[in-house]
Amino acid sequence: MPLLLLSLGIGAVQDFISTHVDRVPGEIDIGYINDASLPYSGEEFVAAEREQLAALGYSLTDITAGDHDQAGTFRSVLDELDAVYVAGGNTFVLMSAFGRNGTGNVLVENDSPILIASP
Repeated sequence: MPLLLLSLGIGAVQDFISTHVDRVPGEIDIGYINDASLPYSGEEFVAAEREQLAALGYSLTDITAGDHDQAGTFRSVLDELDAVYVAGGNTFVLMSAFGRNGTGNVLVENDSPILIASP
């Protein structure tokens, strides 16, 4: 699993994606895991992060890991994607969602490139 950790902005995203996904941006579907940003819905930084990613030409699929009752359903969603972007926000909320239903293990086992942001 290729992994990119982001601490400020999405500057490295395009190079990372182009290195690990053999398609043009308009054909790339990125899963946008939003659990960490949920406590801040409506905040400007949440919308800005998502809009910056979409402006690069990627198709974004919103995913809330905590909404999946079983790891298998989460795995099925990830299998349809070219990459996964874990939005910044509250890491405690994110880790709770990943730990509660096994989705964290599925994410680690996933073959798609993973990008993890921090606010």
